[in-house]
Amino acid sequence: MDKTKLPLPTNWKSFLRDNNNKTELFEFLADKIVTMCPDNVVVVTKGDQDLSNRSISLDGLSPCHHEEADSRIFIHALHAAKQQMTSVLIKACETDVLIVAVNVFATFQDAGMEMLWDEFGHGQFIKWLPIYDIVVNLGPDKSSGMLFFHAFTGCDILSAFRGKGKTTEWLAREAYPQVTPVFKKLSQYPPVVENADYNGLEKFVITMYDKNSTMNKVVLSEAKAL
Repeated sequence: MDKTKLPLPTNWKSFLRDNNNKTELFEFLADKIVTMCPDNVVVVTKGDQDLSNRSISLDGLSPCHHEEADSRIFIHALHAAKQQMTSVLIKACETDVLIVAVNVFATFQDAGMEMLWDEFGHGQFIKWLPIYDIVVNLGPDKSSGMLFFHAFTGCDILSAFRGKGKTTEWLAREAYPQVTPVFKKLSQYPPVVENADYNGLEKFVITMYDKNSTMNKVVLSEAKAL
């Protein structure tokens, strides 16, 4: 059956509520996209596989079982670096993508990448964020600890601390630099979280609410007061 001859749905919202329709549509689009821009290398996802218009190695790309595009995009960025692409631009308006980009850039550098950009925002509010410059300004320790810092202080799937935003939480991190190696360690998915790590996080939370506090522990009644 020639799917290009099929009539378009009259109600796209209703059509896309069916996951089977979405899967079929995305696979159809992947087959079409890979034929575009013949002068450039095109790599596009199709389910857990990847397609390309060139005879290049897709090792490390397929099969891929990342359900979220936010993480899968970095599999493609790393693959580009291994294919000798020294400058890569990712287009995403999610803060989570920006955080991950900062956290993993050192790995991309090891693969040969020199510059990583994030096209962030919508419409006239788009900014090109130089991830490589951000990493230099933060330094290796803070950069490689961004993943856990972001998750611990609240992200799209985790609650934030009451009354505290990222700016306040970052200032607490600056006021208590001893927590930086804890964030760095926990961003690497260690098999064991030690008591010293918990103690560091607890002191960080105290500093977040009172940077002059001499307390190192918070009992339940005090936490409720906060």
